[in-house]
Amino acid sequence: MIPFVALLAVLVVGASAELSEFTASSTDFTFRFLQRAYTPTENAILSPVSIQSSLAMFYPLAGPEVSPDMQRHLNLPADKTIATDNLRRFFASISKQQARPDALKVLSKVYHVDADLNPEVLPLFQGQFGAEVETANFQDQETVVRSVNEWVDRSTGGLIPNYMEPGELRVDTDLMLLNVVAMNASWQDPFDPEETEESDFQFLNGARKVQMMHVAGEFQFGVVNEHNCYAVELNYEEDTDLSMVLILPKKKHTLQDIVQGLSVDLYRALDESLHKVRVAVAIPKFTMRKKLDAKELLMNMGLKSIFENLDFDLLTKDKSKIGEVHVQAVGRSSIPTFYANRPFLYLIRKRSTKDIIFIGHYSVYEQ
Repeated sequence: MIPFVALLAVLVVGASAELSEFTASSTDFTFRFLQRAYTPTENAILSPVSIQSSLAMFYPLAGPEVSPDMQRHLNLPADKTIATDNLRRFFASISKQQARPDALKVLSKVYHVDADLNPEVLPLFQGQFGAEVETANFQDQETVVRSVNEWVDRSTGGLIPNYMEPGELRVDTDLMLLNVVAMNASWQDPFDPEETEESDFQFLNGARKVQMMHVAGEFQFGVVNEHNCYAVELNYEEDTDLSMVLILPKKKHTLQDIVQGLSVDLYRALDESLHKVRVAVAIPKFTMRKKLDAKELLMNMGLKSIFENLDFDLLTKDKSKIGEVHVQAVGRSSIPTFYANRPFLYLIRKRSTKDIIFIGHYSVYEQ
């Protein structure tokens, strides 16, 4: 199994379809967030849509000083009813549109001090968005941290048993929002362990040996010449509605060029370029864990007023593992090759809606 977990304290294959309003909005936010978070010397795995959707849960409750910034920087409709409906449909699409509900989960929980809540809070969070709500004494750090870790452990099926340490919780917190995005799926066309071999990868900090996985078959493959990159889409199990799209810069071009040029238009062009063709794919086997200060990034993106008026902590911690699944050996032949032996970008998306759930890059060798 191949787990992807992101926490926030936080396509129809082959045929191009127009992005929905929510998907276009979340894609733009995802790319802007990655561009802010991108550091060439640090690998990353992020779930910006979980951050965007979690903050958007507060949009109906935001006052006149906060609403304009939320609308502008989170790409939300001016009409809060439409924004709420879009978000509710997104959460529903995760839980209802896949045959395997355990493949992808998006869950939220709010901890708040023992005080009278706005009467709109519970119907909104619990009724519209399916979030859990619990009172907490943030002065008692051990109790709150234990509750958080138990909820995260249970929600992710044990993928992260110890998410938070007592020192990470502020005692002056009034409200804390947790958003869990957990993915657990296997490849539709697995990499064969017997085909995995040691090869050179041209990391930014020097060439190193990696375990390079190989698979050959019919995949969605494309070239976007105006952005100097190749792309291949590898599906997860058919009943998961999930896929990974890997984006590799052409030789003599850099991943940083691709990241800086990310936009909804590029995403559309990339998606339209994909067509089914027999191709040999080689990608490194890697594990990644990333923690960052999402609050600082969001404030730098123009969302300072949100944290001045709605004081809640944001912590992001992500983990990914790319692995192989045992199958019969797949022979290689003289067919087009997607050989990722240099820094590349990858994203995990829902095939039916093209919503990007995770985005990351693999650039540097880390011990």
